[in-house]
Amino acid sequence: MNEAKFLLKEPNSKSKTLIYLVARFNNKRLKYSTGEKINPITWDQNEQLAITKKTHEQLKKLMYSLSKNESNENNLINDQLLKYRNTFTSIFKNLIYNNINPTPEIIKEELDKEFKSFKTKSSIHNLNSFIEQFIKDIETGIRLTDKKSRYKVGSIKNFKGFQTQFNLFQEEKKRKYDFSDITIDFYDEFINFFNRKNYSPNTIGRHIKNLKTIIRISRDENLHQNFEIERKKFKTLRIDTEQIYLTEKEIETLYRLDLTNEDKEKNIARDIFLVGCYTAQRFSDYSRINKKHIKEIRGTKVIELKQQKTGETVIIPIKPELETILKKYDFELPKIREQKLNKAIKLVAAKAKISTNINIHEMKGGLILEKTVPKHDLIKTHTARRSGATNMYLAGIPTLDIMKIGGWKTERQFLKYIRVSKEETAIKVSKHKYFSTHLRKVN
Repeated sequence: MNEAKFLLKEPNSKSKTLIYLVARFNNKRLKYSTGEKINPITWDQNEQLAITKKTHEQLKKLMYSLSKNESNENNLINDQLLKYRNTFTSIFKNLIYNNINPTPEIIKEELDKEFKSFKTKSSIHNLNSFIEQFIKDIETGIRLTDKKSRYKVGSIKNFKGFQTQFNLFQEEKKRKYDFSDITIDFYDEFINFFNRKNYSPNTIGRHIKNLKTIIRISRDENLHQNFEIERKKFKTLRIDTEQIYLTEKEIETLYRLDLTNEDKEKNIARDIFLVGCYTAQRFSDYSRINKKHIKEIRGTKVIELKQQKTGETVIIPIKPELETILKKYDFELPKIREQKLNKAIKLVAAKAKISTNINIHEMKGGLILEKTVPKHDLIKTHTARRSGATNMYLAGIPTLDIMKIGGWKTERQFLKYIRVSKEETAIKVSKHKYFSTHLRKVN
């Protein structure tokens, strides 16, 4: 294998020109655009790199005077070209190792997977343009996650939400922030911006998390060298929220509630929410169950589906109440938006008198507030998954079995979902034979 080299598209150009990665192997030639552009007068053909003040002492002899900005830009170009060369070498060796004959077409496809999302780099000059391009790329699928899968709709929505808030912050400050402006001072001002709007710590934390993701990715792409977000103080805020679950008795009350005189949306919301309670799945999964998910294994009817968030395939036994609801809709659940279900299920639960007073603590605007609210006001789509997991646990179903049904990969992850009081735990374990067996007399 010949080592990859770099050639300029127009080596005699008076302005910037594209840099190609070129390699010859198996009597074939690969020519691949890196998307990087450089002024030919600052390109060293012998060294196969861009001229910078750090790499070339002979700059003094050049007729062309290299500015500080050009030198910094050329440093970034060299870093990126090194990535291209190393990636090409890695791809080539991996193909040989797997007994695959390397061809320009195969290698180009693999290079695209790694670098396609970077092709717009030449048009990115600042943080705002990067955010704009980043969101376009994750929407179109050009840019993939670390697991090489497309970004979920929810993730894209969160990044768009961050962009909106970041733009509002910049409008308030009457300035545009660039990569180098993301400092601890910026962090404090950004937090205060949200506190004045009475945002919760978890909402603020989500925006900070998205900002840090964007800064890390853009830094990995050599657009800057700002490490301020890695400082301990630049933390992602998060507090435990008051999470409730519905008891089996409350779920039965919802199931038996007469909604004959209520509008169709409340009926649908109640039924789909109960599907979530009986399956312990996320809304994105339990709301789309249909005929193709119904299977029969050794005479037992089950639901088999691939979770949208994790890609995990789960198999769920069907309770009689669940089968009744599914049959009602001929195993094709009607569509309802999550926002509408959240609103409707609160009204339905209030009608069912699920109104136990719950004391909650909220932090808004940097202040901790305590208030009492009826339980039905705290119910939302995710309450169904939490209720399903908790009630299965209280029923004595082994933790590992519940984890397989719900798609939890670790016990620690699962235990965050169940909401069991110390009293409920005591009652549950009191039924264990350990607490009901007399000790044998010792002679």
